[in-house]
Amino acid sequence: MAHRDELEYEKEMKNTFISLLLSIQNRRRQFANERKRKALKIDSSQLPQYMTASIPYDETHQNMDNNTLQALIKCK
Repeated sequence: MAHRDELEYEKEMKNTFISLLLSIQNRRRQFANERKRKALKIDSSQLPQYMTASIPYDETHQNMDNNTLQALIKCK
C-alpha cells in the first residue's frame, strides 16, 4: 500500500511539472503572438523578463528523482 502511495505521489509530481512547463510555454507563445500582431515598437523596459534556463537531463537516467522534480516545481 505504501509503495502504491509513493507511485501515486510521483505521478502527481510529474503531472504538475508537465502542467507548469506547458503553461510557461503557452504564456511565452501568447506574448510572442501578441507582439507580432501589434507590430508596435515597445520600450524594452516594459517587456516581461524571462530567465533562460535548461532543465538538466541525462539520457543515462531515464527518470528524475522526486527531489529534483520538487525543486523544479518550486522554481516556477
